[in-house]
Amino acid sequence: NRLKQMMLQYDDAQKHASDTITRYTYRIAHVVSNSIGKIENYLVLDKGYDDGVRQDQGVADHNGVVGIVSKVSAHYSLVISLLNPNLRLSVSLKNDESYGSLWWNGSNPRYALLEDLPRTVKFEKGDTVVTTSYSTSFPQGVPVGTVEESFDQTENNNFLTLRIRLFTDFQSIHDVHVIDNADAEEIKSLSVDNI
Repeated sequence: NRLKQMMLQYDDAQKHASDTITRYTYRIAHVVSNSIGKIENYLVLDKGYDDGVRQDQGVADHNGVVGIVSKVSAHYSLVISLLNPNLRLSVSLKNDESYGSLWWNGSNPRYALLEDLPRTVKFEKGDTVVTTSYSTSFPQGVPVGTVEESFDQTENNNFLTLRIRLFTDFQSIHDVHVIDNADAEEIKSLSVDNI
């Protein structure tokens, strides 16, 4: 009976892993232009609509999250960079299921802020921050950065603000992966905004 239960759990885990793998596809693109010194930074990629790139697809390099596709033409796409305060990303600590919102405050291109993380979360300097499954742009677990420090930026005692050192070096991005979620349109069609 115990063995049967373990086999069922294994089958469920395999099915989940298989669903996740087949749900996402990745297209390689080259960065044509990239800004990092502005308040609102963007990248242009050499792949567009004719290549299967669509608005709201996630973009990552070999280190981690880069941004999200915001506009697409036939052969090029505009990506809102993680170094843009208008982009907020749902993330969590890798060792904890609690999530918060990551955004860039316009200062250092190596760091971003993780806000709205419950104060009860246990963390240490160096803990890894990853994407959550609460977005159609990225699969769960895409690396973002590591915890650098904690500080109170607000008077709200229920939540933490953490300074995150980003894995992606935005000064040296050349090749990226555009992430396509095959279920994105179906998920978006069920959004409260569409009802």
